[in-house]
Amino acid sequence: MTLDNAPFFFVMMFVAVCLFWVFQNAFFLYYITHFMAQLFHGYEETYPHMMQIAYRSKARFNEENFPVLQMFIRQKTFKTICFAIDKNQQVEIDNEFEGVVRMGQKWAIRREGQRLINKKKDDEELEKLMRK
Repeated sequence: MTLDNAPFFFVMMFVAVCLFWVFQNAFFLYYITHFMAQLFHGYEETYPHMMQIAYRSKARFNEENFPVLQMFIRQKTFKTICFAIDKNQQVEIDNEFEGVVRMGQKWAIRREGQRLINKKKDDEELEKLMRK
């Protein structure tokens, strides 16, 4: 049976099913894209604060952990808090993820700076060769 011989109703049902299938896939594609955008947006908002969140969670763990340890092991009567400054802190700040657009800008600035440094070196070498 071909579409030429088929009754009009079957042809219309086939067209309707195909249209509904296309609309359904478009609907799911839109919402999957929307979900992924929300997921990435949440990640980009949270990632720069991950170091603070890690410190807070460690502090909460210690706050909950010390009373439990006190039940089993007698703790010393004093507590010491030690702070240290990371020597690579500036490197970490430069490498910190701040979103796709800001990272692109950072990389572009870094690339442009590297290009200017290379151009300066090439100009110095050319100047040395010209003096000889």
